[in-house]
Amino acid sequence: MFKQFCVNCSLLFLMAAGVLKAAPAEEPDTVYEFPPVVIVGKAIVDEVVIRGNATAVTRVSEQQIKDLNAMDLPSALRRVPGVSISRYNLVGSYGGAEGGAIYIRGQGTERPGAEIQTLVDGVPKFVGVWTHPLMDLQSVDHLERIDIYKSPQPVRWGNMSLGAVNLVSRRMHREGTKTDITLSGGQQNTYNMVFNHGGKFHSFDYYFGSSLKGTDGHRPKADGQLKSYWGRAGYEFNDHWDISLIASASDNWADDPGPVGQPVPRRARYNTENATFNLTLANHSERTNGFFKLYLDDGKINWEQWSDQTNNWFNSNTDWLNRGIRLQQNLMITGATELTLGFDYD
Repeated sequence: MFKQFCVNCSLLFLMAAGVLKAAPAEEPDTVYEFPPVVIVGKAIVDEVVIRGNATAVTRVSEQQIKDLNAMDLPSALRRVPGVSISRYNLVGSYGGAEGGAIYIRGQGTERPGAEIQTLVDGVPKFVGVWTHPLMDLQSVDHLERIDIYKSPQPVRWGNMSLGAVNLVSRRMHREGTKTDITLSGGQQNTYNMVFNHGGKFHSFDYYFGSSLKGTDGHRPKADGQLKSYWGRAGYEFNDHWDISLIASASDNWADDPGPVGQPVPRRARYNTENATFNLTLANHSERTNGFFKLYLDDGKINWEQWSDQTNNWFNSNTDWLNRGIRLQQNLMITGATELTLGFDYD
């Protein structure tokens, strides 16, 4: 009995030794070192600014507008996350609905109203009769940047609902002069001509320019033309106070090509004209900044249409005159606390 037990123990010992011998020794982890990855290309947006109250502002810079070869506001915003666009024509927006519009997180589809607001240098610019913006009135050829607000901020921008787009005009920040000319062309007889000139001499600065662009369209009746003019004059009283006058005008038209695959409609043309003036007195320091704006926005629409019932042309005319004042002062109480005081009259 004892002999059999010893034999069994010997067998178990030999089996365990064989297993231990067969098990491979644990090897150290292998560390792979990859070369650094360098991404070459253009950013989708210039920057995203997180403000002190946790709201985000997406910014598209002047250089990005040029790199995108943007002819208008929808094409300048077409790569911004959370923003989508619609259009009929290569140049010109027909009617401001699906024929030329921008949408922020799905908002902006309502007609004749709008859930988003477009502003130029902090003052609203839209058809006052039904409040939705027209893209042909928003030239991008003289902009320093575009700020996109994707959430409601009525304290900052007054009567708005679910988003805002603020177009900021160029100004000269350094002494000297600057001139740039853009000439480009493409298929369907598409052309784009832009001229800008600015200067700054001590406390006085100015900027002015114009643009002309158009196309025959990628299909029949998809042609359009945009004309824009702008100017700015500013004066700095000291390091904390300055005054500026910004003026702009546009004269545009776009035709309606109709749905794809359907008979081409008789000429339906959307004509828009607009003139805007903005007088701003601004202050800025380390712990406070604010402005007083007096503005006027005068525009009209002449919508040429064909009636199958009367077999004749008819026009739908819309005129508007938006004017008002905007007063705002921001006070930094602490590093994380800001007090905004303001008064709007539109």
